[in-house]
Amino acid sequence: MNYRKKSFSRTRLLGTSLLLSSLLLTAAGPVSAQDAAGPAAEGAHFFFSSAARHNVVMDDAGSLWYWGNKAQVTGGETIVHDNKPERIMSLAGAKQVAASVKRNLILKEDGTVWTWSCDWVIDPMTGEGGSKFSVPQQITGLSNIVKVSAGMSLYAALDKEGRVWMWIDPPYGTGEASPVSDLSDAVDISAGIGSLVIVKKDGTVWQWKQFEGFNLNTDKKFTKVEGLEGIVKLSQGEEAGHFMAIDKHGDVWGWGNNVVNQIGPQTEPVSDRDKPVIRKPVKIQGLSHVTEVITTSFSTLALSEDGSLYFWGLNPAWASGSKETMKWDTPQPWAGLRDIIAVEAGESHYLALRKDGTLWAWGENALGQLGDATFRKSLTPVQVKLP
Repeated sequence: MNYRKKSFSRTRLLGTSLLLSSLLLTAAGPVSAQDAAGPAAEGAHFFFSSAARHNVVMDDAGSLWYWGNKAQVTGGETIVHDNKPERIMSLAGAKQVAASVKRNLILKEDGTVWTWSCDWVIDPMTGEGGSKFSVPQQITGLSNIVKVSAGMSLYAALDKEGRVWMWIDPPYGTGEASPVSDLSDAVDISAGIGSLVIVKKDGTVWQWKQFEGFNLNTDKKFTKVEGLEGIVKLSQGEEAGHFMAIDKHGDVWGWGNNVVNQIGPQTEPVSDRDKPVIRKPVKIQGLSHVTEVITTSFSTLALSEDGSLYFWGLNPAWASGSKETMKWDTPQPWAGLRDIIAVEAGESHYLALRKDGTLWAWGENALGQLGDATFRKSLTPVQVKLP
């Protein structure tokens, strides 16, 4: 089968640069455009999220834009679209969106949760088809939800009473949401690869792992993460095997996989058979007044309250063929971007929203993740514009 790339665009015009001015998604919920970019943008609300190779943007009117990892098969030829942001559907009353590889979640103002996906659909008779968006479906059993988190086939929801609900896609789960019975008073949630982490109102952190060694964990018994107190917020990252927690002072703590120092210097012994892991949370040096942390499989991004962005773990420049250092074990300032108010990350691409209301992307772009009408990867941030 032949394979090529093709520029793809859509002609719906929405006509204002201020549409991006409040694309802010935090654990506490949406931030108004007035808060994010000043009085000029008053009245608009937006949300954005990134998965491994795609991005989703949604406004409070329900308009949803999508780009990255989209293709079609015609005449035996696979055409990968560069996926400039495309307005694909509308679902009124949106409050939050959470993207993941398999499916995406939408939380509505009425507390209901909806799911949809971009599936690879091929006609067995003709061999033609490609990416197709499913119709959003409400997830039964969920109500009064205030936050959702999407991991790798593992999903969670937090309701206004502080209860946590979770569900897992087949074959390891039924796909039906059910409550976590042994925990209450939750204030934040974070789903990753085979693991769900919860912060309680008292500042303690609890974790559930889908696998214990090679054995599937069939119960929902959470274990307290020792060494953490006063925690107010968790990192987000659907593909990450490590977690970060922000305490009430704005300091950051990390634990989990540490293969490329995405947490920091390896402080625990590693046997020949094991991958580097940090089991006991460690404080991340060189950071303060942090408001948000995003994790990927091999990297970590931290946003400070002054709008500075920090990066550590696998060096994107090295991954792109540069002779620079392969990995950083301490947070490095990300040059070229200032006044950041929100950040998201896929597998190897990154999005950042600036205070002036502009959205920027950098990193890998083989599947159109950057939304700039090219397939060129870029270590220099490029501006993303909604049509």
